[in-house]
Parts: sequence; structure tokens; C-alpha cells
Amino acid sequence: MDYSRTQLEQAQQKLGASDRYIYVAADAYRLPFVDGLFDAATMIRTLHHMADAPKVLGQVRNVLQPDGVFILEYANKLNLKAILRYLLGKQKWSPFTLEPVEFAKLNFDFHPRAIRAWMKALGFKMEGTLALSHFRVGFLKRFVPIGLLVFFDSLLQWTGAIWQLTPSVFIKSRIGRQTLAKSIPSNFLLFFKCPTCGHSPLEDKKDQLVCPNCKSKWAFKDGIYDFRESIK
Repeated sequence: MDYSRTQLEQAQQKLGASDRYIYVAADAYRLPFVDGLFDAATMIRTLHHMADAPKVLGQVRNVLQPDGVFILEYANKLNLKAILRYLLGKQKWSPFTLEPVEFAKLNFDFHPRAIRAWMKALGFKMEGTLALSHFRVGFLKRFVPIGLLVFFDSLLQWTGAIWQLTPSVFIKSRIGRQTLAKSIPSNFLLFFKCPTCGHSPLEDKKDQLVCPNCKSKWAFKDGIYDFRESIK
């Protein structure tokens, strides 16, 4: 799933447009999947574009089964570079406050404590944290081979379990077993719900899916189900 059709078209070129894969264009704030569908989900280099991160995380939580695993990467505002810039007066926003900072249009950094609080409130249980991009510094990239920087960065990833002071942080979390997992429908069209009203199942009209409840129509074109905007 991606909001960008271009990204999905590139995925088709790389992975193929076979029955093995289902390509979905959708809005992360309104996921078009029935609740409890997936046993795992990843969101990498995505959350930093979300103005309402808790809402997006809530959408992910809804579509995960009990005991489902979620791998999240987020941009960390409490990184060493931001701390030094703030203490030296070269940066106005504080890396120590919990609110997200929009350092460029629709580019957000998040405080680790805020992320953990949102995840905990949604029922995620933290299982591991990795700190990445220790050496994301321009002059190092110019003079030190990338492979060597990656090697040393991998040696330090474990520090995420103690503190998060790097620009990028990965979290592995899991949904608690509050309810029994649902069986997965054998017909993949039953994976979908209407993003507008939440109704499922949708009616298959070959080149579109139609919601019998609110009459919204969603296009199927060139092997991609498009739930971003309903069609007339």
C-alpha cells in the first residue's frame, strides 16, 4: 500500500503484477482494510510525513490481528545534532519538548517519549528499539566509505534499548491478546472496506469496487486498487 500510484507502478515493475501481490493506493488516515486483517505491518520513512501521527498509528492498530507485529521507523527530534544546535542557539525549536516539530512543510520529527506514549495508549507492547544513522553527517559521507559507516552504525544499533539520540529510530511492537484472531478471508476482495463509511464487503464491478451502503465507488485500474478518492 502507498498513497503514490507511481511508487506502486514501480513495485509492479520490480515484483510483477501477478496474483501473489495486491497493490493498493490509499490514504493512511483512512485505511481501506477490514479490522484485524494483518498479522504484521511496517511503516518505514513514512510517519515523518504525517501531521496527525496518533491517528495514523490508530489506523494501523485497527487492521492488526491480536499478537500482530508492527515495525515502525520514525524521525527523532531528540538527536545529538538537534540538541547541539539548540544549545548553541542555532535552532529555535527545543528537541526536549514532547510535541512534534515541523522543520519543513509536512516533514515532522517526533520525541521518543511521545511515540511510546501514543503506542502504549493504542495497546502496543514494545519489544525492541534500535537507534540508526549515528553517522548521518555530510563530511563523514564525503570522506569515509559508505560501507564502513554502515558497518559501524550496525554495531551501535543496540544503544536504542538505552537511549534514543540518533536521527532515526526503529521500534518493534506487538498488539496484546485481548481478543481472538479472526480468520483471513479466502477471497481477497473481502479484505477491503469502504474508507468513507467503513462498510464491508464491497461489490465487485470489474473496473471498480462499489460500497452498497454509501454508494462510494473506488477504481481498479492497471492492477491497482485506488481508495484515495471515490469516483463519480
